[in-house]
Amino acid sequence: MNKKKITALLSICFGLFLLGYKAPISYADMNTGSWTARTYNRNWMSQLRDDVRLSELSIPGTHNSATATYRGGFSSYVRTQSIDIRRQLDNGIRFLDIRARAIDDVFTMHHGAYYLNQNFGDVLNKTVAFLRDNPEEVVYMRLKQEYSSVNDHTFNHILNTRYLQDSRWRDYFYYGNANPTLSETRGKIVIFRNFLGNNVGIPYPSSFDIQDYWDPVNPNDKRWAVEQQIDRANQSRGTNDVKYINFLSANGFWSGVQGYAAVTNPFTYRRILHRNIRHVGIVPSDYPSEKLVNAIIDINHRLLKNTESRGKYHGYIASIQCQADVWKVVDWNRGNNTGVIYHNHGGSNQKWFLDYDVVSKSYVLRSRLDRNRVLSENNSFTVDVMNQTSINNRARWRLIPTGEEHVNGDVYYLQNIYSTRVLEVRNGIYNNAQELITWPLTRTQRQRFVIHREDS
Repeated sequence: MNKKKITALLSICFGLFLLGYKAPISYADMNTGSWTARTYNRNWMSQLRDDVRLSELSIPGTHNSATATYRGGFSSYVRTQSIDIRRQLDNGIRFLDIRARAIDDVFTMHHGAYYLNQNFGDVLNKTVAFLRDNPEEVVYMRLKQEYSSVNDHTFNHILNTRYLQDSRWRDYFYYGNANPTLSETRGKIVIFRNFLGNNVGIPYPSSFDIQDYWDPVNPNDKRWAVEQQIDRANQSRGTNDVKYINFLSANGFWSGVQGYAAVTNPFTYRRILHRNIRHVGIVPSDYPSEKLVNAIIDINHRLLKNTESRGKYHGYIASIQCQADVWKVVDWNRGNNTGVIYHNHGGSNQKWFLDYDVVSKSYVLRSRLDRNRVLSENNSFTVDVMNQTSINNRARWRLIPTGEEHVNGDVYYLQNIYSTRVLEVRNGIYNNAQELITWPLTRTQRQRFVIHREDS
């Protein structure tokens, strides 16, 4: 008996002692119930340039994607998803991990020995229906044999005759090079073929750099592997034609599917936010949360057809750090309702909700402590935190890139829409409660701020 089967049996046996127990899981960690994402996620790829290659994309995915329909025993081991494939796609997932048992000339969906109450035709019907509704999107689908051991010739015969040549689906499969552009694949299913002897899609795993450490010693061991792959992909910035895959999923004796997801999912989400991650490749996970999916999708901002059509930080909470001293942040001084800099203590009066306005291509900076309070220039060109029910241009700020990067985030000048002056630390003195003003752009360090995304 191989290692995978032994580990699975041990996990199941141990699970008998834990039936009925569920560890407390927060929304940021993962979603084990039904969930719906923001509307943008349904067709997020349609906003990207046609010339973008697969290796440049950051893509949220699911591991053992077809398991949500399973209703049998040992569900804590078998199920890794809480919503079915169509809902996953609507919520922004673009990589599906499909495991097929070859039996009676069809592919049945399996996780190990367990039938998932659907067949490959059901998966294709759901995927093709999504692509009909969203023809600018692409679905990447790893296909591998599971719980059967037919040779590749037999597996391919079933695939070709039963599925690839079927008139319902045949026009939706991609045949082409191993690093296609979006223009070549829009409206298509791109198979990552985890078997030999076919020319549909892209060979797997040979065409990819993959982290799939599925049986680690403990969650921290898995987290280390995830971290290394995030950093490797990030260093590439998606410019080296390497297609990275980073599975967040794992299972083991002491920590089951949910136990690992409760560690790796929030770790990945926070690393993307806090370390200014620019590229992650494909990231399949168990029970992904909306926040994790959104964060991965939003990495692709630089690949938009029009980067000003959607604010990079829209909907995020951020601290606004001084480039000269990132421990000093823009702070709402509640004593006199002014904007100052202060040592970062993590308070809600030092965090800002960024609300993007497409028309003015600017942000309203709302205090996390009270979203009716906004950072606003006044007539004296100092900065207040005003209670404004209607927003005027004094409270709108355009982020002008300096061209510099910081590990905490990108560096910007914050230009006021009304006066065109930029936010500045008065006299370049970084003491607590030092006043913020606006001043004509001089490109000095006192005018440079790091936008650091925070946990919401």
